[in-house]
Amino acid sequence: YCMPFYALIQYCIAPQRAFVIAVLIGHACVLGVAPAEHGNWRFQYLTNPDGVWVNEVASLTEDDSGAIWAATWGEGIQRISDATWETFNERSGFVGDWQYSVTRDTLGGIWVGTGDGMCHIQGNVLTNMTTENTPALDTNEIRVIRNDSSGNLLIGTGSGTVYRCLQSHLSEPHPQAWELIISHEQSSGAAIMDLLETASNQLWVSLKFQGMRLWEDNMWRVPDMPRKDRSFRFSHFEDGQLAPLVSHAFGGDTMWRFEHGEWIPSVTVAHGVGGFARAKDGTLYIGTSEGL
Repeated sequence: YCMPFYALIQYCIAPQRAFVIAVLIGHACVLGVAPAEHGNWRFQYLTNPDGVWVNEVASLTEDDSGAIWAATWGEGIQRISDATWETFNERSGFVGDWQYSVTRDTLGGIWVGTGDGMCHIQGNVLTNMTTENTPALDTNEIRVIRNDSSGNLLIGTGSGTVYRCLQSHLSEPHPQAWELIISHEQSSGAAIMDLLETASNQLWVSLKFQGMRLWEDNMWRVPDMPRKDRSFRFSHFEDGQLAPLVSHAFGGDTMWRFEHGEWIPSVTVAHGVGGFARAKDGTLYIGTSEGL
């Protein structure tokens, strides 16, 4: 399992982003079993303190304290801080345990997208948002939550709609905070699998089994790229100067990077990759379809 992940990370820290190498070499995941060595890299699948494998990880983010939040498929959110694990699920007040996405907003709040609605954590306050208390939402299936280029929040749904929540409303979101960006009709009802707005305000959208599209001036631009029948996820690293857009399939396919206006094939990954998050000690966490 580790070989595909190694190739994946090796690609994501290309020479122009060598700062990532500097903080990662010599560090290793401090929890779990099944370590594997590859040069200066050491990989481990992680288990919780009870020795239980983490279920499929759909998304990862890091909070202001450096803790890692992992959204899982059926096991709620796992918050990992050093050797301490916390589980947040329906028993602790979450609207759902089957989760698609987790992200930290620019005010330090944590947002979780589930098949049953959306959760917002600000400090010790948990707010669940569904179609019942947030009429602007047309569905409870929240597939992806991302920050946009201006510090606002982007939300993509299973019905093909995309919403924006302004930064000024993030700490106390209310029903009027949501602006519809892409309608169900404009996406032809295809589920939104991922969103990424670049520094130049280009909004890239991954549609289920329809590849990637660029949303500009209220219309679609379909880039010339391979595998338009696949669903993709976006990942990118920033070093203050370069913020490349990276796309990869959910597994068993080639990763692609968007560079100089064209898609360039890179490595092949064997498992679906849900996301990356780097802890303050330099450990790089990878959420996959086989765990964390």
